[in-house]
Order: sequence, then structure tokens, then C-alpha cells
Amino acid sequence: KGKPPKLLTRVQELRLLSKLEEAGLLSAAEKAGVTLSTIEDLGLLTKAEDLGLISAAVDRGTPGLLNAVALALFAAGPAAVYFLPEDTPTLVAVQAVVALVCVLGGSAAFGAATLLSKLQARTN
Repeated sequence: KGKPPKLLTRVQELRLLSKLEEAGLLSAAEKAGVTLSTIEDLGLLTKAEDLGLISAAVDRGTPGLLNAVALALFAAGPAAVYFLPEDTPTLVAVQAVVALVCVLGGSAAFGAATLLSKLQARTN
């Protein structure tokens, strides 16, 4: 298994904060009131660790797990549309909502897996 990855070192190597700034995301977050002080005041990092999110970020098995979740969600959306009856407008709406949630969730899981894979990449 080896040593856990050094995520902050990889963030620096990949220039992720610079890329976020260039994309205008840091300014948008600041305008929305999200600052490092806000994150600290709300105890979000402590909550993230309590939920196991930070530990999961350095676990080399997490990207594979997230990819599996993404594939399951990508399969669940069409399955819901296929298996749920279309007897009422409400059921058609449920089909659409389930499919949309599955596509969005699968995309988020796949994106997170890709990001974590890049952050966890071994460098020499």
C-alpha cells in the first residue's frame, strides 16, 4: 500500500489554487461569503474529518470506490426509467427526477474519483 499521499503537496504541484483563481471560482466563493475564516469558524474541516472525508481523501482505495458508485448511478438512472411504470404524470416526473439525480450524482462521483486519482498520483 505504501505511504499515504501528500495531498497538499500535489495541490501545489498541480497549481490547483492558481487554476481556481484563474477560473474566477475563488472570487465567486469570496463574494458568496465563503472564506478560509468562514470555513474555520464553522468548523467544516473538523466536521469533514468526523465524517471520514479527509481520511477517505488519502485512502488509495477511494477513487476506485467512487468510480464504482458512479457506474452504479449511471446504470440506476436508465433502470429507473425502464422499470418504473408510466401510468401517471407523477410517475413520469419521478422517472425524470431519479434519472437526473443519478446522472448528476454519477458525474460528481466520477469527477471526484478523477480529482482524487490525480491528487494521489505518485511522483518521483
